[in-house]
Parts: sequence; C-alpha cells; structure tokens
Amino acid sequence: MKHATSAHAVRVRTPQQARAREKAGRVLAAARHCFSTLGYEKTTMPVIARRARVSIGTVYSYFKDRDDILLRILNEHVTRVLEPAEKLVRTLPRDATLRQALEGLARLATHTHHGGAGLDHVLYARAFLDPKLRSAGIQFRARGLAVCRIIVRRHGAALPAREREAAAQLLIGMLEFCSHLGVLYPTTVPQGRAFAVLIDMVAAYLEKA
Repeated sequence: MKHATSAHAVRVRTPQQARAREKAGRVLAAARHCFSTLGYEKTTMPVIARRARVSIGTVYSYFKDRDDILLRILNEHVTRVLEPAEKLVRTLPRDATLRQALEGLARLATHTHHGGAGLDHVLYARAFLDPKLRSAGIQFRARGLAVCRIIVRRHGAALPAREREAAAQLLIGMLEFCSHLGVLYPTTVPQGRAFAVLIDMVAAYLEKA
C-alpha cells in the first residue's frame, strides 16, 4: 500500500544546523523503532512523525518517503560497520596473524549490529522492491568483500587467484550470516560460537596454503 505524498511535496533538505540535525535524528530514531515493532505497512509517515514528536511537514522536509528513510538508516549502518573494518585492515601490524584479523572482523560484525529482527526484515524485503535500497546493499557488500579480499590476499598468497576469490566470497557471506544469527535466522547456536567456528574454518584453509 502506497501513501500519498503530494500534499507534502516540499523540497527535501539536508539538516545543517544543530537543531535541524537533532530533529532529523529524532525522526530516524522513531522510524527505526516503528519499522522494527510495526513493520513496513503500518509504519506510515504520520506514525513516524507522532513517534518523533514533530510535525508531518518536518518529516517530509528531510525525507521524501519511507524508503528514503530506510536508505538513510542503511547508509548509517554501512558507515558504522564498514569504516571500522576498512580501518582495521589498513592498520593491522605486519606481524598480525590471520586469526587476529578474523577475530577483529568478527568483533565489528557483532558489536555494530543493532538493527533488530523487525528492522532487518523490513530492510531485506524492501531491498528487493526499491532500486535505491538494492543498489546501496550491493555497494555495501562490495566494500565488505574488498576488506575480505585484502585479508585473504595477505594470508593466502600461495593460493591460486580463483581460490583466493572463492575464499573471500565465502568469508563475506559467512560474516553476514553469522552477524544475523538469532535476528534473521533463528538458531540455538550462540553467535560467538558461530564466529569461532567460522574463524577456525577460514584459518585452517588459508594457513595450509
């Protein structure tokens, strides 16, 4: 079900002043809560405005529609997860072991994932329907894959190029899977244990090369 926006066809602006940024932040926080607890269909722009305690005009002054809000939420998540991961691989000491690198990535994947099951389900579902969200998700994964390629290239240099690429693809896929255990994928396996098994598997494969 689509919600009309023509009555609020105001120019979307980027908040610059502190008060404006604070309002936009309240809208985003309210949207996260509503998407997580109510789902996509029930999270209308008026519902978000009421939760944020701002006018509906204020919401539309910063965001065109619900998918625009979801795009901002996704981009903030990307920044929170990927920038530390990219810094990690840039600043690892030359004598850092493969396990230290993998454990660093696992910690980041665990500690920066705060979306909650409801919000994650909304993001995944809308990514199949909204081209901008899907494009952002693809770019997100490409940056994560680049981080994994650096680690694999550094610690699996003796492997053929095709096997290094397969290892990097497997690593990013398993990091994504483990970070969503108990959120998107119900399981009795503790997340920490899943990451430990992943590290053992990847390390065993690359260290024998």
